[in-house]
Amino acid sequence: MAKNMKFTFENATGRYRSGNGQFASRNTVRGALDKYLEVKTREATALAIQLRNREITIAQWQAAMREVIAESHLNGAMLAKGGKSRMTQADYGRVGALVKFEYRQLEKLAVQVGAGLPLDGHFMQRVGQYVNAGRHVYHVVDRLEQRGRGFEFERSIRHASDSCNGCLSAAAAGLVPIGTLPLPGERDCCRNCRCQMQYEKART
Repeated sequence: MAKNMKFTFENATGRYRSGNGQFASRNTVRGALDKYLEVKTREATALAIQLRNREITIAQWQAAMREVIAESHLNGAMLAKGGKSRMTQADYGRVGALVKFEYRQLEKLAVQVGAGLPLDGHFMQRVGQYVNAGRHVYHVVDRLEQRGRGFEFERSIRHASDSCNGCLSAAAAGLVPIGTLPLPGERDCCRNCRCQMQYEKART
């Protein structure tokens, strides 16, 4: 992800720099992930259409979706870490656990499809949520990284399109100890959440 963004990660600051040496904002970094997930969502939608048109079997659809889910999760984590080279075994284990959770949910959906679940617009939305879970992974890993760098407080910045009760409550909480707020992806709007997190150190 970092290479695709044409940014380089600076270990000393834990931030990305653009080609001209300027720091990239957190919005820019997360925006790169959002664009990537939009591409993966189109892939997942195309697979769902193939399934609906009976061009692929449920088993083939499920196997292809597992690949999309794994890629989305891994790229979300790598972006938060600053690139693949900074991923540790613990990071891969953490991502693996989250991926397995999504696999279990996908298995349940596959069973429902086999039982005659309509492959309508609601189904397409559910498919997209599996991809957008990669955004949640980014925030899970990012919070751990920020805590490790000495940041002690967090704030939720509400996205203009997010107005569920969870997002409104998180934004209204203001600056709170890190780990207090439900992360984007853990709120009422689930994996579709596009809210941001902001971290701060104690003022001296």
